[in-house]
Amino acid sequence: MLVKKLIELKIVKDKYLSVDSCPIKANVRENNLKTNVRNRFAKQRLPKNDPDCRIGVFPTFISGKAKVEFFWGYRNHIVNDAQSELPLCEVTLPANVEGKSVILP
Repeated sequence: MLVKKLIELKIVKDKYLSVDSCPIKANVRENNLKTNVRNRFAKQRLPKNDPDCRIGVFPTFISGKAKVEFFWGYRNHIVNDAQSELPLCEVTLPANVEGKSVILP
């Protein structure tokens, strides 16, 4: 409803959209690398403290080199109006859900 009003007021032009997501690490011992956990990132072995979270990938780029980290948790997906930089939609899903499967529909 608010987004429709912003479009009516021409604050949001919805001509250029951008999408992004960010990782949300679950508070589970599998994410604490100082603990001893067998098969820490085995997909079929869900954490006991948060059985809804899933394994995800968090890439970082430092000096042109990619570093990939795995984590148990969620991803928050957003769609922005690129000109006004206002968020139009957001959803938080398990970390194994791909962004393109969220955004395209």
